[in-house]
Amino acid sequence: MHMRHCRHRHVEIARSLTAHILRLEIPEDTMHHHRFRSIAHTLLVPLLLVGLACTVLSRGQAAASDPYQIRLPLVRTSTQPASPGDPPEQIALDRINSYRQLAGVQPVQPHGALTAAAEHHASYDLLNYGDQSAWSNGPHGEVAGKPGFTGQTAADRMAATQFPFAPNAEVMNYFDDPIRSVDGWMSTVFHRIGILYPTSWYAGYGHGRNAVELVDVVDFGRGPSDLAVTPGVVVFPAPDQTDVPLYGASETPSPLPPGAQYPIGYPITLQPIAGANLAVTQAELRDADARIAVYPNPPGCSSACYALIPTIGLRPSTMYCVHVAGSVDGAPFDKTWSFTTSACLYPGVC
Repeated sequence: MHMRHCRHRHVEIARSLTAHILRLEIPEDTMHHHRFRSIAHTLLVPLLLVGLACTVLSRGQAAASDPYQIRLPLVRTSTQPASPGDPPEQIALDRINSYRQLAGVQPVQPHGALTAAAEHHASYDLLNYGDQSAWSNGPHGEVAGKPGFTGQTAADRMAATQFPFAPNAEVMNYFDDPIRSVDGWMSTVFHRIGILYPTSWYAGYGHGRNAVELVDVVDFGRGPSDLAVTPGVVVFPAPDQTDVPLYGASETPSPLPPGAQYPIGYPITLQPIAGANLAVTQAELRDADARIAVYPNPPGCSSACYALIPTIGLRPSTMYCVHVAGSVDGAPFDKTWSFTTSACLYPGVC
């Protein structure tokens, strides 16, 4: 996927990803388009042997080494595919919920106030494209007095449309395409975490285009209460998921260490189902041959997420095994699962 390179943008998550901030809007980037060079991949190991590797994952301490560039993944789930006549707002939520279903978290429901807030910010983006003074509060911020202003922050805009519950996240992209945008967010670390928040009950999608700009916005909100669940982790890709993309996508702030370059492999992420403090003590990604090299866990995750980011693209038609162990608010977990990558380098390029 390409990311916009003509204008620096971010995707913000209006939620804490650090222990010392109750509700933090984390800027993340605009998801530019990147072009991949074709790389010849050869399937070296039968899936049966890789499956065997899953049963012998090392339980020893892994170096806390953990997640970029993208072609868009095509997710196959048991959910009903969007019909050609479905409105973009419904297509976006269906796509989001297909990923949430894979991850085992509750679906989000449409909410008119969130749709209005997202539409307002999309309109502001289009009206103020090219006016740098309109973005002094960041890509998710608005400046009073500028055309289309409805609130300085995402939380302000959700309140202005009378959303009755707490805000949870806002993400932006630049395609005016709900499927490409959602797939792009899910190919990152921080964007994905926001998409999969178990505490989100509602969402709304706004979008638009003009002669010089395309934009997508999704606002997420909480509900009247949080579900009563046992502390644990949401993992993605999900156990036994198939057709997993080979490459990840870029974002700002970057989850990669200084000097690291793209492309990278599709990230594996963990986040708490409930609770606030995720501590990972072991983390390992393997195929049938060996442990896969990954980048260090992004500091931006703090205690709210964890990511294994392969340093190169994953191999097609390959089963990978993941082992992670740690605790959420002191409650221990130890989880091993596998997923299988797509046969295609990129969707439609096999």
